[in-house]
Amino acid sequence: MCTNIRKSEFFHSLLISFSCLLVLSCQKKLEDSILYKLVNTDYTHDTIHTVNMPDNLGLINNLNEELEKNDVKVTSYTVDQSKDEYSFIFDCVERIQYHISMKGMRVYSIKTTSKRTKYNRRTKINRSNKDFSSYYYNFHIRIYEFKNDEIAKKQFEIVDKVSKSGEGYCNRNFNTQFVLKKNEIFEFETMDDKSINFMNNYILFIENQEAD
Repeated sequence: MCTNIRKSEFFHSLLISFSCLLVLSCQKKLEDSILYKLVNTDYTHDTIHTVNMPDNLGLINNLNEELEKNDVKVTSYTVDQSKDEYSFIFDCVERIQYHISMKGMRVYSIKTTSKRTKYNRRTKINRSNKDFSSYYYNFHIRIYEFKNDEIAKKQFEIVDKVSKSGEGYCNRNFNTQFVLKKNEIFEFETMDDKSINFMNNYILFIENQEAD
């Protein structure tokens, strides 16, 4: 009985030692990787302050018309000015989390009204019996307003750089992209990878529009 216990303890100790060596080896690799920077929670925080200004409706009205042509539904709302609400963007290289004030800002949800169909190729991982699946394209737009064009440009340089930090992986879950238009910054984001190209079409549309 004692012999069995000792053997068990020996192999348990050996397993722990091997695991520690493996962890130390992996940890060194992780420290030099984007993954390590993503999971490290030691972030400093900074706030980007917006200002509720008269809305530049020309751009968004043109976008609405374009979306309606393509069988897309738009839902919009304006964030209550009495509430402290923020969106977030991360620089996982410099370990900074930026809070962007949403007070009085406009938010648009875009979604196709008809489903798209995708063929499901069977793999060892995906053994679904369904040959086809249906889904909707979707993305969101947040419009941030600033006191003037100069302030907006400075803030855009920050968020645009942060959105691309970590070779794009820091904000990969939301596929975040920004567009500057005079004193407004348009934020486009989607968590659905199938919707990225769809969203990119409307990013180009906004980029090519002349702001009033």
